[in-house]
Amino acid sequence: MNLEHRTWKAVRCDSYRKTYRLNPGESWWDSEITTKQWETLVEADEGPIPVGAMIARELEEMGAAWAAFTEMWAGRRVLVGPDLICLAEDGSIAVLLAELERLNAGSLGGLPDVVGQWPDGRIILREAKCRATKDSPKANQAQDEHSCDDGQDRACRRSVARI
Repeated sequence: MNLEHRTWKAVRCDSYRKTYRLNPGESWWDSEITTKQWETLVEADEGPIPVGAMIARELEEMGAAWAAFTEMWAGRRVLVGPDLICLAEDGSIAVLLAELERLNAGSLGGLPDVVGQWPDGRIILREAKCRATKDSPKANQAQDEHSCDDGQDRACRRSVARI
């Protein structure tokens, strides 16, 4: 697994935006907030945002066709783009999720924090870990590459961004 260190400033929020309740087209900024949960965000120009959004922005700047951070909670799966808008699971996003589910024995458990795709079809998988909270990669996150046997000879590379 590749480790990529970032110097983004971590910000602990004593509340949590219920990202998992977003529907396609809705903004993360408008999601319901609870004080019964908390999260660690990173400082951005517009204020604290999920680290996954920062990673997705970085991937977009590097030329990704698309990138999004993921949220799986309460039986829902939500993908949010670098612009903090919830994405519909259609087109290449739906194809990628179906392939990852197939490769993972019918489950998307352990779905990385950020997924995306390069213009040439290579799949992007990123985990986000925060040293400030002593978060570290888990055993099921230790795979370097996955082979996507879909006839397109694509490689899925997983790396971890630590802040």
